[in-house]
Amino acid sequence: MNCNITYRLLILVLLLISFPITRSFAESDASLGTTRVFQNHVVPMQLLLRQNETALPYKNEIGISQEEDWISDLKEYWSFSSLYYYRHTCRGIFGARFNYANKYFIGGEQYVLEAYPYLTKDIYLAATFGLSNTSQQVFPKYQYLIEPYFNLGNGFEASAGQRFIRSFNVNIYTYTASIGKTIGSYFIWFRPYHYTPQSVDFFEAGIKRFFGDSTDTYILLKAGIGKTPDIGDVPPLNQITIISTNSVTIDGQFPIAKGIFLNVGAGYARQVYPSGHVREDTNGSVNVIWRF
Repeated sequence: MNCNITYRLLILVLLLISFPITRSFAESDASLGTTRVFQNHVVPMQLLLRQNETALPYKNEIGISQEEDWISDLKEYWSFSSLYYYRHTCRGIFGARFNYANKYFIGGEQYVLEAYPYLTKDIYLAATFGLSNTSQQVFPKYQYLIEPYFNLGNGFEASAGQRFIRSFNVNIYTYTASIGKTIGSYFIWFRPYHYTPQSVDFFEAGIKRFFGDSTDTYILLKAGIGKTPDIGDVPPLNQITIISTNSVTIDGQFPIAKGIFLNVGAGYARQVYPSGHVREDTNGSVNVIWRF
């Protein structure tokens, strides 16, 4: 099966999966007490396109990650684990992910399909669809993301998209965009989020320093400020709570063997609830990536 046929089949599957929700494109970063349901694809298009023009030394990618969060007001740890597989093709990256989380001593599982196809030589699409069991209270029942990225030339790129989650029969939509600039080995970006139905905003900015000509070795620093919606964190569970949030994250990735990379990170978030209650989330993560 040649690359063009494979690409058309993958796009057809993606469209069939997303058809029931494409009539109102939307999505959200907020989840049950956390804003890490969706991870932005913070990779400069110039590097992605450059790598796509040459034969990749690998076709497969397997990753496993573990994050531990210390929640100050609860005096307990929340855990987030993930296992994924990506297939690198001449038309983009396609794969699936299994997530597991434990909060309030309650565990939950989530299954996610991911696709990052190259639509043209200057446009690629980030699209995901996630599903979890309705009996659990950790992940949203449904979530999706769809966001095209555009190469504007002269090191600039931009994106615009929508995100959605549904949990406890409540929907949250997010409208987001980004603008980024590659300056030598550095990539800087700014991203606003607008959440509905509560109409609040969150803003994120960051800088990423790459080492070498690939996206594999880097260090990243980002910070965010604003308000985010939350579902299922305080009773009644089906209410949307607006939280004032300040956050900062640092992480880095480097090779430890041929085709194997280690990613480590740390973060801090301060959240203020409408009642004035303050929650501090201090976290650390370790990820191992194997490409072959």
